[in-house]
Amino acid sequence: MDRYKHDLTIIIPFFFGNKSLLKLLNSFVTSGLFNEGTLAVELILVNDSPQISVGEIEVILESFFCYFRRTEIIQNNINVGVAASRNKGLDSSTGQWIYIIDQDDEVLQSFSQVVRKALKGNFDFILMNGLYCFELYKSKTHPIYFFKPLLNLRKLIRAEIIRSPGQVLIKRELLRNLKFPEPPGKFYGADDRFFWIILFAEYPFLKVLYDAGFSYKANIHLSNTGADSKKLWLSSLSLWDDFVSKYNFSQNGLVNRNILLLKFRLRQFDGMTIKDFFVGLYEFIRHSCDLNKIFRFCSKKIIQLKSIALF
Repeated sequence: MDRYKHDLTIIIPFFFGNKSLLKLLNSFVTSGLFNEGTLAVELILVNDSPQISVGEIEVILESFFCYFRRTEIIQNNINVGVAASRNKGLDSSTGQWIYIIDQDDEVLQSFSQVVRKALKGNFDFILMNGLYCFELYKSKTHPIYFFKPLLNLRKLIRAEIIRSPGQVLIKRELLRNLKFPEPPGKFYGADDRFFWIILFAEYPFLKVLYDAGFSYKANIHLSNTGADSKKLWLSSLSLWDDFVSKYNFSQNGLVNRNILLLKFRLRQFDGMTIKDFFVGLYEFIRHSCDLNKIFRFCSKKIIQLKSIALF
C-alpha cells in the first residue's frame, strides 16, 4: 500500500433505504472480498438523511464492522444530494483504490477477483461489466455491455458509456484535484457522466482494464430514476456549458451536438417548429449510434413485453 492506509475504500452515499443498504453490504461479504483476510478495506458511508442519526446508522452497520479495517460515517446536516455526498467520501478516503456505489445496487461474485486484479496489475482505471435488474419487470436482467466498449474522451463525450460509478474501480491518486460536478438544484444532472469526461480530459493516457465478467448489479426501480426530466436536462445543459468554458479541444463539435440534443429535448416543454423536430431527430439518431446502447434498448423492450404478457 505504501502511501495509503488501505487497499480499497468503498464509498456509499446513503439516503434512507435500510433494507437496500443491508443487501448491498451483504453482497460485499458474499462476493468473497474478505475471504482471505488479506485486504485492508475501508468503508465510508455518507448519510444524506439528516433525520437519521449516526447511532441509527451504526445499528444498521453493526454486524458488518468486523469486516472492515476502518469504518466512517459522515453525517450531512442538510440533504446535499448524491454528488456532494460522494465528494465528502472522497475527501475522507485513505485507500489506494476507490469504489463508489449507490446504496440500492450490489456487487456480484467476481467483484473480489477484480479488486485483486487492480492491486496486482499496472492499471489506473478498471471498468466492469454488470447487469441491469428491472424490479418493475419481475427482476428480469440484461447485460450493461454486449460488446467491449471503447473508452476514451471522444467516446465519453459522444455517449454515456459508463452507466454508474458502481462499474468503476479507480486509483485514488487520480482524484486528488477532481470532484463530482454538483449541478444547480443538487438532485439533478449528469454528474456521473461529467466526472468521467473531466477525468479523461485531465488524464488522456489512462491505463484502462475492461473486465467482461459480471461484477456489478444495478437495481432499476422508480425511486432511483429522475422524475423531473426538465430539471435533469437543464442541469445537464449547465454542466455542458461549464465544460465548454473550461476545456478547449478538438472534440468541440461533439460537445455542441450534445448541447443541441439537450436543447431539442427541452423544446418539447415550450413547443417546437418542424425544423426543430427534424434537426433534433437527426442529432438523436447520431447520438444513439452505439451498438451497446441499441442492444440495451432492444433488451429492455423485450423484457417489458414479456412482463406485460405475464400479468
